[in-house]
Amino acid sequence: MDEVRICPSDPAREQRLKEKGTSYVLNEYIAVPTMDRFGGVKESFTNLRGLARPAATITTFIVADGTSTDHTHSRNWGKGWKAVLQDICPDRHRSGAASKDRTKGSANYLFADGHVEGIEAAEVRRRIEAKERFAAPPTE
Repeated sequence: MDEVRICPSDPAREQRLKEKGTSYVLNEYIAVPTMDRFGGVKESFTNLRGLARPAATITTFIVADGTSTDHTHSRNWGKGWKAVLQDICPDRHRSGAASKDRTKGSANYLFADGHVEGIEAAEVRRRIEAKERFAAPPTE
């Protein structure tokens, strides 16, 4: 059963299994509420039942190689493609080595309604560069 937390194409799969790790990382938006300076909640999507559009809300990504964290820093992805690549591996499913810009390939994304969708890395980068909040849950 441990293998459910490991991506079949993860090059570090054996090490992750041995260390009880995972190939997946939670979306910061659904894992960590935003707090104001006084400790009050400014924004929270941690109650999945309260999501406006679960079928459009990504909960889980494939973690970037060399990263061992429990959630993304997706609120920082507005800083650009490099910020995305520090957190996730948008090109995990590809032929051969990663391209220099990491846009050749795709990854699977788990949504709050339980479906999984494959999205091309080039599409993710296009959305990030268009300043879309790719990981943010829709609010309407």
